[in-house]
Amino acid sequence: MGPGQRFLTLLLALGLVIFLHPLLAHAKKFSGGIDPKELNQEGISVLGMLEDLDKKIDSLRKTAEETRKKQREVKLFIAEAEKLLTVRAEALKMQKRRLETRLRHVYKVQRGGGMEYLLGARGVSDYAQRKFYLDRLVEADRQLIRGYLDNIRFVTEYRKKLTDNQEDLTKLVKNLEAEEAKIAAQAKKKRSILEAIRRDEALRRKAEAEAERARQEAEEALRKKALLAKDDDLAPPSNQAPSTVMGLAREEPTVPLTGLAKKKGSLRCPTKGVLETGYGTRVTPLGGASSFHGGLDLRAKKGTAIHAISEGLIRFAGRVRGYGNLLIVEHGEGFHSLYAHLNRLDKAEGQRIKTGERIGDVGDTGSVKGSYLYFEIRYKGKQVNPSEYVRCK
Repeated sequence: MGPGQRFLTLLLALGLVIFLHPLLAHAKKFSGGIDPKELNQEGISVLGMLEDLDKKIDSLRKTAEETRKKQREVKLFIAEAEKLLTVRAEALKMQKRRLETRLRHVYKVQRGGGMEYLLGARGVSDYAQRKFYLDRLVEADRQLIRGYLDNIRFVTEYRKKLTDNQEDLTKLVKNLEAEEAKIAAQAKKKRSILEAIRRDEALRRKAEAEAERARQEAEEALRKKALLAKDDDLAPPSNQAPSTVMGLAREEPTVPLTGLAKKKGSLRCPTKGVLETGYGTRVTPLGGASSFHGGLDLRAKKGTAIHAISEGLIRFAGRVRGYGNLLIVEHGEGFHSLYAHLNRLDKAEGQRIKTGERIGDVGDTGSVKGSYLYFEIRYKGKQVNPSEYVRCK
């Protein structure tokens, strides 16, 4: 290869790089990768972005579930329609055979002269009786023909309904595939943000700080709505700084040996996971000050079952900023248990639950660190150490 050819080759290679660079950059941008610098910009709420994605995913899931419900209904109709049409088809065969038999008989009678049967009567009484029987026979033939024609119409119309439903089912399958693809795209985007938070220390601190503030803001609303605060016991002392997690008082309340306290140390861990963060003092992202972690962080895969630690009543089931999908269960005698970041809400307020009943699945809604269960136990609105009650490793 001469100098001129080498120069031409290099020139073509350079041109190819220049041409492909914007395409590669565009592909990278939409491949799900998230640049931490973009999320770290002032005015961008990481928690807000994650919660918006949660809402979109929830909405898409509801739409997909409605589509699945319609699919089940259509499949059930198709199955029942096929059974019914099989029965009607057999009935048509039997009606057809009866009609063929009658038509042959009528043909023979007509060849012999239909009137001869009546004129052969031996008197007025015999004539009247013969005419009565002949009329009954004619009416029976009419009903046989009418029934046969009605059955043909029914089968024809029902076959059309069956065909229409089969076409609807095909459309529903395509719709569901499209909805699931949208869910997967939103979930991928969320995973990318969570991965960026995990890898970038500054972004992680920012996200955790946002989550801390959101939990503080949610505390009073949760007290009023879910824990039904009615006296001073439900709030921390006025001279005590609130904690970073739902307004925890630093000094634990005195808990009498009643209700859940009688079951201390014997209650089942609400989920199968790894105890990542326990109850107690920790350093908060808000200025690096120490604060109290009022519950347990149990790391588990999304979809891992969550079970009620004891029987009770669902007092709250909803989405709370900083907690995602949240369940609060009242166990009586001042005790409540809280389960946050659930994948979805399968229980409703007012429902009674039994000990060990599955009340949801581990998720990452409202979470800035992936899928895990945040779990608390409260007595008269104040957090107590869950590790004294449940056996979690």
